[in-house]
Amino acid sequence: MSSNWSKSDAETVRNMIYKEDEFINHRLTWLVTLQGLLFAALSFAWDNESQSLIRLLAIVGMVVSITSFVGLWSARQAIRTLLSGWKEEKPSGYVGPDVIGYYNPCKVVEFFLPWLVLPVLFFVVWIAVLFIYCCPA
Repeated sequence: MSSNWSKSDAETVRNMIYKEDEFINHRLTWLVTLQGLLFAALSFAWDNESQSLIRLLAIVGMVVSITSFVGLWSARQAIRTLLSGWKEEKPSGYVGPDVIGYYNPCKVVEFFLPWLVLPVLFFVVWIAVLFIYCCPA
């Protein structure tokens, strides 16, 4: 990246971050929608005691969780890369708004954000479903 960045460069970075945020929104929406449909199907399979279908739904739920996590993590990494590039190369005389409103670089805090917690939570719930159904007390 050039060290002679201008307001138009800041706008470009801002737009790239905005696009990554849109990707996060779409991926999170798909994750929650698919998980909702899978849990609805699980309720029907559970009532009919269809063990093979329950296992299949749990596996699909876990795969959706994993693939969603990878996509959401990738978008967050892209934003992190854009921000670190901006922070390193921002000209000392730059006057204008930053490229993002607030950013906390602490990775621990980031793990508590919905776009990273939800895929992990859904994965754990699907494991619990398998355990509860396949290994009753």
